[in-house]
Amino acid sequence: MNRKPRVAFVCRDNTKHSQLGEALAKWYGQDVIEAFSAGVEAGDGIEPEAITAMQEVYQVDISQQQSPKVWHDLPEVDIVISLNSDLSDNLPEEMSARYVEHWDIPDPEHDGSTYADTIETLSEKVRYLIDLIIRGRYPIDEVDETE
Repeated sequence: MNRKPRVAFVCRDNTKHSQLGEALAKWYGQDVIEAFSAGVEAGDGIEPEAITAMQEVYQVDISQQQSPKVWHDLPEVDIVISLNSDLSDNLPEEMSARYVEHWDIPDPEHDGSTYADTIETLSEKVRYLIDLIIRGRYPIDEVDETE
């Protein structure tokens, strides 16, 4: 029997981008993938602005979703999505998956964008990822439930 592909959204400290990615993946793809988020380092809680924006845009409360965690707390995953430009080539070597990809995502703290911009970009990319997985066009093989 096959299980759903496991997708991890990873950012520096798991306080905004990765939390938003996980929430959107669960929102759009709960029947298709298992979504997780983590940081390379532990953060101090989800950014209040990210919580507010997700509530305003999707009426989804991520404040109780989870506390920030680091990548080695995750189960084995099939796909890692890196969400910080400084991580695109600098993920820990131990962080392995069948497929690793980097997404350029707006960052309100560094580029003048808004959290709504971040959510919109993540939403488009997450929906596209899920569509590719549904159509069997994502570069991973089927996953065995025993893995």
